[in-house]
Amino acid sequence: MSDPYETTEQHLERLLRCALNSFDLSDTTVDRLGTALAHSSALHSSHHSSVLHRETYRHSYLLSDGTTLTLWELVHGGGKDVPSPAATSCTTTRATPSSPPRASPAATGTPRPR
Repeated sequence: MSDPYETTEQHLERLLRCALNSFDLSDTTVDRLGTALAHSSALHSSHHSSVLHRETYRHSYLLSDGTTLTLWELVHGGGKDVPSPAATSCTTTRATPSSPPRASPAATGTPRPR
């Protein structure tokens, strides 16, 4: 995937540079991503056959306002029967904003209903 020592800024720059459809992300979303403090990436699904390789990655970013934003990346390319260098391309399929997790009643000091 990527360099384990890659900064959040470098990671985001690399992801948007390789994306074929980064123009689909609104300017507001890109500006919000610019405030990212940390990121986490994980392989979500994978399919490999002799003619097609497909992988889906989830990239989650912790933003400075305490919210998270998730980008989904689809990486696709030819299989082992396609001669190199088969173009492998990535597509940022969607951005999903999410709210920070809600604190449990015990953490806020609110009594639990009985």
